[in-house]
Amino acid sequence: MQGFKYISSLVTEFFDDETVQDRLYCIKEKDIKGWELWLHIELAIFLNNHESSPVHSREERILFDRRRERERSFMRPDFIIQNPNQGLGRMILEIKQGRSINECINSMWGDLKKVAAAKQSHAKMESFWLLGIFPVEDGWSKHKLSREVNQAIQECGGLADPNLKNCSRIGNTGMGYVLF
Repeated sequence: MQGFKYISSLVTEFFDDETVQDRLYCIKEKDIKGWELWLHIELAIFLNNHESSPVHSREERILFDRRRERERSFMRPDFIIQNPNQGLGRMILEIKQGRSINECINSMWGDLKKVAAAKQSHAKMESFWLLGIFPVEDGWSKHKLSREVNQAIQECGGLADPNLKNCSRIGNTGMGYVLF
């Protein structure tokens, strides 16, 4: 729970940044494709400058448990974040973008299965979090957004703990996110 609160606060603070919002607005308005790597770079810079001094790495190689994954031998998570100052160990953060809530959450579910196949003794992860970013219809309230996200999650199989979910609009960008 402490790990979720920490990652959730980082994500919320990141998306509250005006520069990030301006760029996401432009991405949505100009229908720019392939912006996920840009988001990774912006988040890495944000983490480097954050007052809580998180330790983070990107694309670190983690072996798969060969009993669960037979085709590939390793994965490279988008981020591994830890904060020893707050007693937080290694937390994996995978990021997905989607052209819709359903597409995004389906992609996130694929990452969930991928990380479940990681060799725990090698990953040494305390927790694993998925962050999805997607377009949001104009006029959707926070409640409507939450309902749409919950429905897409249920269609994929539901969450073990629905309380460990954060979804929100990203300012006036026409985009939203979900973290679980």
